[in-house]
Amino acid sequence: MDAKKDPKRPDVPKLTPGSRYRVLSMMTRDEPLTSEGEFKGYTTIAGSDAICMELEERGDDPRVAGGEKARKKVGKFLRLVPGQMIIAVDIIDQAKEKEEEKSHPDSRAYQ
Repeated sequence: MDAKKDPKRPDVPKLTPGSRYRVLSMMTRDEPLTSEGEFKGYTTIAGSDAICMELEERGDDPRVAGGEKARKKVGKFLRLVPGQMIIAVDIIDQAKEKEEEKSHPDSRAYQ
């Protein structure tokens, strides 16, 4: 057992920039929105905490805004998911926390 770990607190994963996650969030009553991509950091939307994900747009995704013409363009984009809308987070690839993030744990803004 590592001497630095608190035995009363289990090792809980943290969302770390550079990690890949699959986030399920509320979209409609019948269907959740799935966002799979790289976690960039935390931000706020109108005073609510949100996570920022860089996603790879798929040309066949019917939920992409902008009609048929926009769906044909494939590339990367950022999606902000408000914290209160998150249903579940699947960890696909967990990046290690950088030393600078450990020294500033209260810094939550995406830059």
